[in-house]
Amino acid sequence: MSNRSLILLVLFLIFQGPLFLAGQSTIEVHDIKFDSCISILQDYVPLPLAYASHVVGSERKFDLRFNPVSHWRSILRQVLEQADLEYKIIDKNIIIIPGEKFWYQGFIFDAASGESLPGAHLELPQSAKGWVANEEGNYQILLSRGKHELRVSYLGYQIKILELDVRSNQHLDIELEGSLELPLVTVTDSLTPASYEVPVGAPLTIEDEKLHQFPSLGHAMDVSRYLQFMPGVSTGADGFGGIHIRGGGSDHNMVLLDDIPIYNPLHMLGMTSIFNGDAIQQITLSKNYFPPKYSGRLSSVLNVRMRDGNRENLVITGGVSALSTHGVLETPILSGKGTLMVAGQKSHIRDLVRNYSMKQKASIEVDGFFQPGYSDFYTKTLIDLSERDKLIINFYTGSDIFIDVDGFSFENDDGSSDRDEFRDEYSWGNLAGGVRWLHTAATKLFFKTNIYYSQYKYQSINAYLNTRYNFDGTSMSNRELTEFRSSVNEVGLDHEINFITESGHFLALGLGLRRFDYTPGIIAYDEDENIQWLLHDVKPSLPELPASYFDEIHFSNWQIQGFLRDNWTIDQRWSVEYGFHSRLFLNNGTSYFSLEPRGSLQFRDGPHQYNLSYSHVQQAQHLISANDNGLPDELWVPSSAGLRPQKMHMLDLSGDFRLTKQMRWRPSCYYRDLQNLTSFVENPNFLNSGRLNNVDASAWEDELIVGKGNGWGIENNFRWESTNYFLDVNYTFAKS
Repeated sequence: MSNRSLILLVLFLIFQGPLFLAGQSTIEVHDIKFDSCISILQDYVPLPLAYASHVVGSERKFDLRFNPVSHWRSILRQVLEQADLEYKIIDKNIIIIPGEKFWYQGFIFDAASGESLPGAHLELPQSAKGWVANEEGNYQILLSRGKHELRVSYLGYQIKILELDVRSNQHLDIELEGSLELPLVTVTDSLTPASYEVPVGAPLTIEDEKLHQFPSLGHAMDVSRYLQFMPGVSTGADGFGGIHIRGGGSDHNMVLLDDIPIYNPLHMLGMTSIFNGDAIQQITLSKNYFPPKYSGRLSSVLNVRMRDGNRENLVITGGVSALSTHGVLETPILSGKGTLMVAGQKSHIRDLVRNYSMKQKASIEVDGFFQPGYSDFYTKTLIDLSERDKLIINFYTGSDIFIDVDGFSFENDDGSSDRDEFRDEYSWGNLAGGVRWLHTAATKLFFKTNIYYSQYKYQSINAYLNTRYNFDGTSMSNRELTEFRSSVNEVGLDHEINFITESGHFLALGLGLRRFDYTPGIIAYDEDENIQWLLHDVKPSLPELPASYFDEIHFSNWQIQGFLRDNWTIDQRWSVEYGFHSRLFLNNGTSYFSLEPRGSLQFRDGPHQYNLSYSHVQQAQHLISANDNGLPDELWVPSSAGLRPQKMHMLDLSGDFRLTKQMRWRPSCYYRDLQNLTSFVENPNFLNSGRLNNVDASAWEDELIVGKGNGWGIENNFRWESTNYFLDVNYTFAKS
């Protein structure tokens, strides 16, 4: 080697050697503020860096990781992409400016069936940002200009990775393929939850895949049975009497079937729900915090969303359980531009229960039986009017009947004998229907309009036949027939707008109108009705009394309501949702106005989450019951001049702690203050039987007592999970 070559080699090692060695390592700093990032980068960027303080939040933190031998433009870009920032070179200075952003919006579908996937997750791994599709499967995300890797996932589906080159606003529908293997849960290697993970304290959302993997006893998967295993949820004795959440009454739960209110969601006196498990896509329960969208109930909101139907093929599913036979039919319509889903279930234990009860009554020397029965029918039609417009039509009808028959004889002191026979028939059910229009306007607005009708009816017919057989062989009969009717009808119109702002605020606002019609309870009585009645036959049913026997007494009222909600992700640690629900209630010259603030503050600390929330809710409808016989003979009545709306203030503190990779603890403590609670006085005159013709239904208001209440509790959920199994242990200590 010549002297000249040796000198050049030495000079290369002196000047390039350190950089060469440095290239073998990476500079990595985590969780630092933006000004600290700029100070570090300034050593590698040849021009002065400058930015305005409002461009980046003073408390926002970033991760810095780069190779020091990379070009300074590449190093700078790595940091700025995390903050959605860009830069310009002006007068030999690098000026950091907000990056240009564009909206992506669309629907997320099942690739095989074309069914929407509400609650699907979208994530940008490179910037640790995430979003969740709404209850209609629609998503709205805001992306900065440039190339992005978008990950889309949903329980039971393969993760889809999209390479996006963002240059303009786009409408993009996304299809997900079903997974070949469907593990119950997925355990990640990291203890840090994904950025899109549902915040603790938020409404609990359960997809159909998990619902069907939940064990059931005696019948198919049922929503009401699933909820009973959750902390803070209880039922009456032996599962009867409805669902009670955090000490509230069964009427304090708002139940929605595809956004349509359902007044009685239970069959068989509370043993099972009206929802066909094969047709359910998702259920969402809000009990820790009430989103501003919902009001009118004091304890919870249960939103049950039914499947849209298969867009590609005709599919028929069904099954037989101990209680019922159930089935679902799905088929594409309009050349694939729409779907039709029909679901139904019907009980088949009528004869089984009847025969068993006859033996039990015979053991106590009583002739008779009791016999329950129920049925449901649901249909849903979805039509794609255009790429941006969808029309959804729902219809549901369901009914219960409960028959109780008794007969016995006894001897009198004068040598005569009597035969008393009783037949009680109770029937109740829901009728509901609605039309929803979904529209995406431009690329950042989502509109939903919903028109619906919901009706609940309760009826009881009670017959009594007394036959006296005299000692001389003659006989005489006395027949009595009493009928009770109660109903509530609701018609509603709702319009809702969702949109996202460039500053990361996800806003929703809505306006609604309601009309309620009540028949709170009418009793009619007849002694002379010719009752064609066979004691041991189910048919014919007891005759209904003529409509002329009942006063047409109805109470009608109107309700105007609106809400505003802002969901703001402040940074990777802090997020907040706040808003209010407002309502003007009008009833026969009496009006009540309510302004119900709501707020939920979320904090993340590595793998742990904390949530503090406040909810103020009012309920202008009252459900009052005179007895506790298990039958749904309650009366729905509106607030009035002497009966103010019920109120609830609730404060909730919840946590989510990852103890290990497989162990999770979710505690929650709450306090509830309730006002204007209502109940019948003991043995109200209103429901006494006797010679009652044209009972004045307004009398119920004189038989009420009004009071207040409070409740507090500590709820705990421990979960151990692996790839194929999970173990839940729930414990609640509460008082009300």
